[in-house]
Amino acid sequence: MRAQASAFWSLRLLILPSLAIVALAAYPKTASGVEEQTYAVRREQMIRTIEAQAHNLSSAIGRGHVDPRVLDVMGKIPRHEFVPEDFRQASYEDRPLPIGFGQTISQPLIVALMTDILNVDRTSVVLEVGTGSGYQAAVAAALARQVYTIEIIPELSYRAADRLHHLGYTNVATRVGDGILDGRTPVHSMGSLSLRLQLTSRHHYCNN
Repeated sequence: MRAQASAFWSLRLLILPSLAIVALAAYPKTASGVEEQTYAVRREQMIRTIEAQAHNLSSAIGRGHVDPRVLDVMGKIPRHEFVPEDFRQASYEDRPLPIGFGQTISQPLIVALMTDILNVDRTSVVLEVGTGSGYQAAVAAALARQVYTIEIIPELSYRAADRLHHLGYTNVATRVGDGILDGRTPVHSMGSLSLRLQLTSRHHYCNN
């Protein structure tokens, strides 16, 4: 009987630490879920702020609202994934944030207005000069058929490409290079891309 009791307690001592290890391993997933819910709430607040700002600035911007399609897209894209870790808590505030190399991610209102003005749909091909964080490209890609984006700072371009790939954007092509404007035509290192856009029946240009 004593041998059985000893074996029981030995087994229990083995099981309890194992359960504790399992619980600790599961905890980060739970915390991440809570964090994602927090970001979702902040995205909703961001959209309400954009709507209010657009209404207040209607006389200046020539429109009193932003296309609901644009707001719907921005309400789903994880903007916090496009900013440095140190600024993630502020990622849904209506202000630009630094992304390194003296560059910023544009404030949500500006992104919404630029995308609204482009008026893209699933037949559109968009060329963006100035990839930055990749956020504007992500917003455009959710509405357009294809987005081509060029960035002069290699590190930013590579980071944006990795980020967009990680988030599942398959219709965004990134490139390191310089965008020089001559009227509406992006030239210089884009090469054949400019020609492809000129041959497209409906194309859009975004200078981010």
